[in-house]
Amino acid sequence: MASELFCGAFENILHHNYKMYRILKDGFIEIVEYDELLEKFSCTSYFFELKNIE
Repeated sequence: MASELFCGAFENILHHNYKMYRILKDGFIEIVEYDELLEKFSCTSYFFELKNIE
């Protein structure tokens, strides 16, 4: 089954309430601004952290 969910789609939906990070072998890096270069078609993992909403 093929899926066409791209990193940018998640970023567009979640960026107001979540911080986006790319998981690296030795830690994390925050993705401050979306860039098409993030769409690497290999095994890449991201996670989203809920921002402090007051």
